[in-house]
Amino acid sequence: QGESKWTKGITGQTERLATLTKELVALARMDEGGAQLVTEEFSISETVTEILDAFSLMAEQKGLTFTSDIMPDISFKGDKSMIAKLCSIMADNAVKYTPDGGHISFRLTKKGKRITLSSENTAEDVTKGAHPELFDRFRRGDSSHSSDTPGYGIGLSMAQSIASAHGGRIEAFS
Repeated sequence: QGESKWTKGITGQTERLATLTKELVALARMDEGGAQLVTEEFSISETVTEILDAFSLMAEQKGLTFTSDIMPDISFKGDKSMIAKLCSIMADNAVKYTPDGGHISFRLTKKGKRITLSSENTAEDVTKGAHPELFDRFRRGDSSHSSDTPGYGIGLSMAQSIASAHGGRIEAFS
């Protein structure tokens, strides 16, 4: 009989399940080495800047301070869309889990052949040291178990797979 709050709810849940399914399939393919990387030479500096510009606006709307220091003209050979996804995951997590009034900063540097994309953000209730558990599938920070913070807990696991597929690594420290 047309659209109602029930059909809207069902549609929303269906869309969320479809998104989760696509992400899990992509992650499984990456883990099995079946993901096809479309490698090309591109400016990682420009790609990272484009992604971070969008997230800096989101951070401002949330009352967060967002800074970035992107070394210009860094060229990279890899899958541009995957690197953009990696950067999006990192920025999205920073915006989601930085408490009100907090600070987020990103840095892209190149030293020799090593390219480093790093992010720092304010965090609450995180013990000092390395945190490899953050890259476990379906892992979400304790403060994120509320339905106010969207997500499935597979983003950082996907970021780790993308980094590995490109011969890199990803780590988390407090």
